[in-house]
Amino acid sequence: MTWSGGPGHINTFATAGSASRNNTVLNAKPNDSGMRAYYDLLKAAPASISMFAHPGTTFGNFSNFAYYDAVIGQRITMLEVGNGEGAIGSGGYFPSYEQFDLALDKGWMVAPVNSQDNHRGRWGNSNTARTAIWTNDLSLDGVYNALRLRRVYSTEVSDLEIVYMVNGMPLGTIFDEVPDAAVFTAEITNPTSGNYVKEAMLVTNGGVQILRDTPGTQNYSYSKTIENPAAGWYYLRVVVGTPQGDRFAVTAPVWFGQGALVGFNDVSKSTNMAVTGEEFTITAEMFNGEPSAVTIESIEYTVNGTVLASYPSLNAVIPASGSYTHQQAYMPMVERAEAIKVNAVVRFADSQTLTISSELNYNVIDSDRVTYIGIDGSHRNAYVDGNSTETRWATSQHWQQMRTCAPRF
Repeated sequence: MTWSGGPGHINTFATAGSASRNNTVLNAKPNDSGMRAYYDLLKAAPASISMFAHPGTTFGNFSNFAYYDAVIGQRITMLEVGNGEGAIGSGGYFPSYEQFDLALDKGWMVAPVNSQDNHRGRWGNSNTARTAIWTNDLSLDGVYNALRLRRVYSTEVSDLEIVYMVNGMPLGTIFDEVPDAAVFTAEITNPTSGNYVKEAMLVTNGGVQILRDTPGTQNYSYSKTIENPAAGWYYLRVVVGTPQGDRFAVTAPVWFGQGALVGFNDVSKSTNMAVTGEEFTITAEMFNGEPSAVTIESIEYTVNGTVLASYPSLNAVIPASGSYTHQQAYMPMVERAEAIKVNAVVRFADSQTLTISSELNYNVIDSDRVTYIGIDGSHRNAYVDGNSTETRWATSQHWQQMRTCAPRF
């Protein structure tokens, strides 16, 4: 069953009935009332299992994964980090790994899946993305139980095997307390010759990557120990080198208690294309899911590791269940790949502090290689919001393709 009545789509399994997409209550858009009504419906169906489908800008990300509570968190146990019938890396495949990190930061205990929103046939084998289920019981009930327990991982390599354990417990385990030490192990196997483990690392709160290895071998045994680990979530991210390019796999996390519910909803820029000599605005939106207000003591912006701007005495207060937005102007001057990183120091009600980070990656294009193109959308011959004339920027090497598609004026 699929719900699509608001800022996102949800797939639900193991229910005796279905919900009509024409249901006016479940499909009401104002104030996310349809989504909240569907959450209430799931709460009343304890055997059901749901997943967040293809979260992102196209279909929505559930209002930045709002409205979490412990009961609905038991019903929604998965999130798609990849979706589409196209080949991995093509325009028909849509990754959303950053949405996985955001949902985890918001308190959702979800495991990553990879599937096909496929309307073209070849169901299941139109690309190499797979959801791997960790179970010895291949009955329907056994598979459903594995999905409830988050015993899954996502892989863009169809035969990649990962056995991820923490303190002897499998992926998806929720530890009620933070252990004195955490032993992370993974057996990573590439049956296909030519594929190799390029990177293996842990990812934790805020999407921070830690304990990264670069073995370069076909198979690899990952093993790391953290003494006195921080509360929060930890999953394994594997980069597989293949003849077709890098492919990614991420496992379900394990959770040590509850990490701080403070982080970044988004870091974005005000222009679709960054061009040399053209200023744009960086917008950093932070959230506070804690029961008490927190204070943003400071914010720092860096570009490729060089400090762009620093606000050491910001002291901005985010109320409980609130958000805060900070903006910074920036003008790139060199054509290159850039990474803008935003670091914020958060002070909690008990005076403890935490540094949270988020990164925005994009390419800067030399303005001399850019052509300004006007597209006539007034005759309903272009997919332009509002059917009005808009403008688009395009690199000059794409001009020939765009010219052949543009209407005559």
